[in-house]
Amino acid sequence: MTDAELLIILNQALPSRAFLMLAPQGFAEPYLIYQRIWWGPENSLCGYMEGDHVRYQIDSYARTHKEAAANMDAALDALRASSDPPNVENGGDLYEQDTKLHRVTVNIITWFDPQGVTP
Repeated sequence: MTDAELLIILNQALPSRAFLMLAPQGFAEPYLIYQRIWWGPENSLCGYMEGDHVRYQIDSYARTHKEAAANMDAALDALRASSDPPNVENGGDLYEQDTKLHRVTVNIITWFDPQGVTP
């Protein structure tokens, strides 16, 4: 799954409210943010498997915890319904004092083929 493919899926859950890394300045919540937090080659006993293991962090921001959690549930439903659903790893709930926003976060793990074909 590429960044662009993930954006398409997240926009199914929250249309025009998903962004890579940062929401535009002054953009009103709720919204989803996603970013690659780790990637690396996948190897087997035969060597490189022509695919990279990718971990994304997805954050749902909203004024209330209930709304942030509901938007994350919608995002996870869209991911699980995709043709190649990722593994959902761990998550958490946070309140950010400086922005006064609730954040629900999860990590997902998927694959990316640098040659353009998802394994």
